[in-house]
Amino acid sequence: QDACAVVRNETANLNALIVADGVGSHFGSAEAARVAVEAVRQSLLEASRGAIPRPGDLIHFAQSQLAVYVDSRQAPLPPDVNADNAFGTTLLCAVETDGQILAGYTGNGAMLHIRGNFNQFPPS
Repeated sequence: QDACAVVRNETANLNALIVADGVGSHFGSAEAARVAVEAVRQSLLEASRGAIPRPGDLIHFAQSQLAVYVDSRQAPLPPDVNADNAFGTTLLCAVETDGQILAGYTGNGAMLHIRGNFNQFPPS
């Protein structure tokens, strides 16, 4: 139920990694992960130099695209599925530009933890 993409946009001079971990206990988690990753991938491919979307904006766009997808989905939810617990996914996006790496994350909080005193990558 996971999805990922790598983006290289030479026009915007950016590289990006996008990972969505569909919440396995949610109905449609694989669909949610796929839609979220594709929304962010497309946004980054369309970016131009000086107009690179911020990771938070990318996440909000992915959320809106997922809402559109769910609303337009043809198949009804099974009767035992609560709509509030369907199509769940986490989303992590890291965008590398000249001199910086930007990261955005939304989800259940269990996937990503960076210590408050983190200031450099270990040699390994």
